[in-house]
Amino acid sequence: NEMIARLFEFREELGRSEMSVMKRMAQYWAETERFIRNETEALVEAVPIQLVRTWDRYRRYTEQARTQLETYDAAVQPIIEQGIRANLQLGLDSANEALELAYSGVDAPSWSRLNVEAVEQMAGMLRSSTALGSLLRRGSDLAFDGAEEALIRGLALGRGANQVAADIADAAGFSFERSILIARTEMNRAYRFASTAQYRDSGVVTGFRRQVYKPTACFACLMMDGEYYPVSQELYDHPRGKCGVVPVVVGGHSPSWETGPEWF
Repeated sequence: NEMIARLFEFREELGRSEMSVMKRMAQYWAETERFIRNETEALVEAVPIQLVRTWDRYRRYTEQARTQLETYDAAVQPIIEQGIRANLQLGLDSANEALELAYSGVDAPSWSRLNVEAVEQMAGMLRSSTALGSLLRRGSDLAFDGAEEALIRGLALGRGANQVAADIADAAGFSFERSILIARTEMNRAYRFASTAQYRDSGVVTGFRRQVYKPTACFACLMMDGEYYPVSQELYDHPRGKCGVVPVVVGGHSPSWETGPEWF
């Protein structure tokens, strides 16, 4: 019905928001990776394996590499936070429009409408800046350790500078991959949190049903499409999950759509 179609349009907008954030993060990562590759090639061509851990140039290299990863973290953290804020507002907009459509053509009760500042406060921004920064730094620490291991292994095996640089860039790329995972998970969670908060606060919603974004859904979520949850219950999703919620309202239209099992 019209409500379901409109909610899927909001999901597509969520996807565009996610893609925009990932592109901006990728631009910063490209600069980081370029530095790591170039500096690694120069280092490998100059340092013998037996001196690698004691050589001043190696120590300078590792300090610069860690600084580059920390710079990346600092650059992308506000990008992720902006995406979270934008999706809080998108979640509120989608919830209120869904409620309006639920009462289309019938006498609609009034309901309170949350603003994004109230939802931010309720969610504690989902994760505080400190917690988000810690998540990103953890990824960079693991990436740095992996890159250092790749460097030592490459030198020990006598690999060429280009190959070692590529191996290190791959290992350091864990930081980028983890940051993208964090961004997608937190942005989708912000959208879902704002929607459910609005439904609970409205006073006209008795529960909601899971709405699965079928084009990208995992099989488990696909099979749960349409499941009903009381309004007091949380709808949990896995990392990068894009499940949404469809309201079940008092005295309004009951939502219906082809569920995941039926579609499958």
